[in-house]
Amino acid sequence: DIQAPLGSRVSPLSLRLSVINGLAFAAESVEVGLLAVLGPCAAEDWGITAEELAFITSMVLAGQVIGACFFGPMADVVGRRTSFIVAATVIVIAGGLSAAAPTWYALGLLRFFVGFGVGGNSVPVDLMAEFTPVHLRGKLLIGIELFWSFGSVFIVALSWAVLGPLGWRALTGLAALPVALALLSVAWLPESPRWLLEQGERRQAEAVIRDTARINGVELKAFELVLWAETEAGRRAMVQPTVARASKPLGESLLSSREQLDVKALNTPAAAGGAGAAGQGPTSPLAGVFSKDMWRITLLMWAAWLGDGVGYFSLVMFTARLFSAESDDDDEGRGFATCHFSFAPILATAVAEIFGVLLPLCTIDRFGRRPTQGICFLLAALLSLLLAPASSVAYLAVMATAARLFNVAAVATLWVTTTEIYPTSMRGTGHSYCAAFAKAAGAAAPFVVQNHAA
Repeated sequence: DIQAPLGSRVSPLSLRLSVINGLAFAAESVEVGLLAVLGPCAAEDWGITAEELAFITSMVLAGQVIGACFFGPMADVVGRRTSFIVAATVIVIAGGLSAAAPTWYALGLLRFFVGFGVGGNSVPVDLMAEFTPVHLRGKLLIGIELFWSFGSVFIVALSWAVLGPLGWRALTGLAALPVALALLSVAWLPESPRWLLEQGERRQAEAVIRDTARINGVELKAFELVLWAETEAGRRAMVQPTVARASKPLGESLLSSREQLDVKALNTPAAAGGAGAAGQGPTSPLAGVFSKDMWRITLLMWAAWLGDGVGYFSLVMFTARLFSAESDDDDEGRGFATCHFSFAPILATAVAEIFGVLLPLCTIDRFGRRPTQGICFLLAALLSLLLAPASSVAYLAVMATAARLFNVAAVATLWVTTTEIYPTSMRGTGHSYCAAFAKAAGAAAPFVVQNHAA
């Protein structure tokens, strides 16, 4: 059992992976927060129009969509670690060059590549999931979500400290700091033994397990890793495809013990993207995501991530717009946000995200993934609807903060559910395509907020 060297409690390796992967995962929340500040400041500097400003912002999200579609399949083909390194390198390079962009065209292009790298942020979460014991997976993956919240707080605090004295260019360069630290730590980042085993790299997978046991202080006897399909139970399942519970020898539990899904077919080679039961050749991870056992689940997950993208990105940008100064009205009577912000209330809404992560941390294993996720999404939607008829800035601030809290709580649970519901061989592809749907929906947020928030 691959779980043995991981230990029964939170281990030293789990903490190491949480920090490294968490820093990379924070890159997206830093980027989302930066979008709300960078656009108005660059627009004021270059005198560009509101539509050009929205274009710069949406270029980042477009890059995230394409990056998610690229790095997820890449992680399934060449490995989680390699995909992680490439994505982080792109973010650091493009982020640093953005600080020296000579024109708004160049800035939009460079931010596209930053978004492209950020699109790979689902890979660190998948890697963490594959190193985490089943009974600790929910809490540890929710724990990584804290880095998202810390990233939101970090970029607001950094903007508050840097924007006035140093300007948006210095802020843009410093925003790449979290992922740069993660990249410097990559020497201590192992490859996923589950992925190695799926690729037939059995000896490398066993070496990773031995290193894991050594780091965690677990004594291992001689062992040999085998795929579930190669065991007697796996062979019987291929001959007798009766429905069984989702408890898997490699810890591939799909949901909490209260919500086990009848998806034994997902762990067969055909469903997982390997050789088919009837001697068929290997299929791609993308084909596995749309296999007869997975396509309904995939569509439901896409719908949930679509709602996440619209809700979260709009709330973040709406909050920044709400607490920014307005320029003089244009010919149509609309004022545009300028590079002057009231950072105290913006920081308060960012801090609310921390409580949004702590909420599912307390409920995800007690009540289950689906109840936690469903109730939090419902509350976030209701609170967002209450923003529509209001005119008081104080009221809007309170409602937006509460909506953002429950939105983050729902999304934190959604990240856990997504990593658990896809088998190892297609996890990177399945998860990243879900994230791509969220980014595609979020790309509309800058135009909505720019044209209607005032």
